[in-house]
Amino acid sequence: TCPSGYRVANLYYSGAIAPKVVCELNPEFTITTTRMGAGTEFAFDISAAGTYTIDWDDGTEATTYTATIPGKIEHKFASAGVHTIRIVGNATSYTSNTPAITFQGNTYVAGLGGSLGAIFGGVAQPYMFQNTFRSCSNLKKVSDTLFAGITGAADYMFYNTFTSCTSLEYIPETLFSDVDGAARYMFSNTFLGCTSLKDIPANLFSGVSGAANYMFDATFRSCIGLTSVPSTLFSGVTGVAPYMFRNTFASCSGIKSIP
Repeated sequence: TCPSGYRVANLYYSGAIAPKVVCELNPEFTITTTRMGAGTEFAFDISAAGTYTIDWDDGTEATTYTATIPGKIEHKFASAGVHTIRIVGNATSYTSNTPAITFQGNTYVAGLGGSLGAIFGGVAQPYMFQNTFRSCSNLKKVSDTLFAGITGAADYMFYNTFTSCTSLEYIPETLFSDVDGAARYMFSNTFLGCTSLKDIPANLFSGVSGAANYMFDATFRSCIGLTSVPSTLFSGVTGVAPYMFRNTFASCSGIKSIP
């Protein structure tokens, strides 16, 4: 069997030995909403070209969108309650200097499941997830495979991704596990203003190496709920660059010492 968020891609047989299961990311991303009334409008933007099928979990038929230019997707829910929106698809190309997908300011977003990396995966792109969940103030849960499948590094990737997600308490340790290398402004402001955040996983940035201008600038700024910093958090980072680590933990009033 495959772990959560993955599906069987192939089976390899060798004589009487039990087959070897090869798993791949399931190209599905889910959003769990807050409780909402019938007729409530939910909106987000996709700028990456591709075909996407969206099940709104409200009794209406799933909708298929073919995106060729950046556009807003909107839906009015036919029924009240908590909904699990499912997005399936594959991006084929990206718009320069624009995030692939963004729910910025959407206060109905409460939980994230599955993998954006399986839909918008492959080699990292500049601005890929800039502002993606910025100011989603009711976001509490993030999937540990959310960005799985995205490799490499790119300028402004994860810039402001979770800024002002004031209900977010925990970060999965494997959230950025496939990301490697260094790039300008990467992880800048990523969790800025996440005032409910309680701790930071020790290996959160385990694949990051090298140095780049403004990398980790204000990453955890104003995360007033933090009380400690893991000693291995930046253990793979080597070298220095202008403004790197500037304000990384600024205004984190609960942290009393840095390892």
